[in-house]
Amino acid sequence: MDKPRIAIAPARMPNAFATWANSKNAVLCVTEGLLYHSDLTQEELEGILAHELSHVAHKDVQVMTYASLLAIVAGLLVRFAFYSEIFGGGRRGGDNGNAALLIPLIMLASAVVYAISFLADQAAVPVP
Repeated sequence: MDKPRIAIAPARMPNAFATWANSKNAVLCVTEGLLYHSDLTQEELEGILAHELSHVAHKDVQVMTYASLLAIVAGLLVRFAFYSEIFGGGRRGGDNGNAALLIPLIMLASAVVYAISFLADQAAVPVP
């Protein structure tokens, strides 16, 4: 695995996280609170950093990014379809029987994709 870039965030809250989609461009960010203001031993700090590096090695960040993107797109489709129904759905001039069926199908499909991506995102986040 390539060595990631290291960033130190000027925050007092102890935290660490990894970003980016692959090991070549990864950044491991550690807050000043974790480095300087916590009661962690050297071994505990190494364990936290190893945990974050495992996210990079297993491409968890990439999986969570794709799951979040799908959730955002699905949520937007549901919102657009919902507002389209509220404001008439384009039924002002003529028969829109197909559109009346298409919008609920878009809402249903988007809701299913949103739920699946939410569950995938939650499964990728480890429980402490």
